Amino acid sequence: EPDLESATPGTPGTPAAVVHHGLGFSRASRLQPWMAMKVMAKSRVIAEQQVEHVQQERKLLQRLDHPFVVSLEYAFQSANSLFLVMEFCQGGDLYEAMHSKPIGSRHFPESAAKFIVAELVLALEHLHESDIVYRDLKPENVLFDTEGHVRLTDFGLAKVVNRDPSILRETVRQPRVCSPFCCKDELTNGSVFSCVC
Repeated sequence: EPDLESATPGTPGTPAAVVHHGLGFSRASRLQPWMAMKVMAKSRVIAEQQVEHVQQERKLLQRLDHPFVVSLEYAFQSANSLFLVMEFCQGGDLYEAMHSKPIGSRHFPESAAKFIVAELVLALEHLHESDIVYRDLKPENVLFDTEGHVRLTDFGLAKVVNRDPSILRETVRQPRVCSPFCCKDELTNGSVFSCVC
């Protein structure tokens, strides 16, 4: 069992910074003393009918190993809570990066934008090759490590589709980021993965 100490509190379902005491990570190459811990109250997960999403997120994070996808180090539970312990991305998220700039200059230089998009495309390509549709691509779910590399996070809405396009017709909780062809109920043969992230 990991020896963890909370360093900063987080709101329920939002990762908090934690300190790891000792060694023994499952991915030694990514060993670092700080991690992020997502704490979810079991009662709230059940009440909000999120059991399937939480289980899916854990399964996918355990399965995925890619430099631009956040890594899951531990998953465990107590009597009242579920815990996902992941790598800590000290660079914050894309939303913060965009909104920390003064009004009127909230854009990235073209070279930085290309870098971010390229790493996101590589992460999404890896997911698609694994028959996973992400379905929650938004600035808050794009994290940065200390060197500015992307880490895709929050796999609660992701689905394993096994090339079944019917899964793409499901409504997700945030229609403002829904793919246009899903909103118009248009699917084209052979391009299932080209429009949905």
